[in-house]
Amino acid sequence: MPDKQEEAKRQEGDKDSDGVIMNQIKKYLGYYKIIVGVVLAAIMLFYVVMSTNEIRTMKEGLKKKVDLSIAISNDKFDVVQGRFNNIKGIFEGRFDNIEDNIKGSDQLKINE
Repeated sequence: MPDKQEEAKRQEGDKDSDGVIMNQIKKYLGYYKIIVGVVLAAIMLFYVVMSTNEIRTMKEGLKKKVDLSIAISNDKFDVVQGRFNNIKGIFEGRFDNIEDNIKGSDQLKINE
């Protein structure tokens, strides 16, 4: 009988040692899962930060280009406005002369 009890204890011990080993493996696998998750999260965060920086630099570059375009447009507008004012001045001068001539001829009629 002692042989059967010893055999049973030995088998039970084997089961326990297998259970302990499996528990340790499960525990370490859990740690590895956590480590892999943290590493993946860090990589994703790195890419998000890098893409945000790229977007920011692209946005700043675009803003500079837009500001430059606005400045060029304002310069062109100033040139066009200056030309318009020149043309307007020419016509106003002509119309002023016409008005002066009309006033002068009216004064001549009044004086006659």
